[in-house]
Amino acid sequence: MMSFDFFELDTHLMAVERNSERAWVWMDGTWISAIGNPSDCYATYQAISHRAFAKKHPVAARSVSKAR
Repeated sequence: MMSFDFFELDTHLMAVERNSERAWVWMDGTWISAIGNPSDCYATYQAISHRAFAKKHPVAARSVSKAR
């Protein structure tokens, strides 16, 4: 089972897979692989809980939940 940390960046939503540290950005209704270093998210932004993420962004949360 995959585990994710969720972030709200300035203009994008991001999910970082904990085991691999692969990052995904929500764009145009789908998750796409992010370019860059996911550890920057941890250094710059506060991760939010899945519950808070799902409440604010239900479509994106349902989509990532299918992968969990």
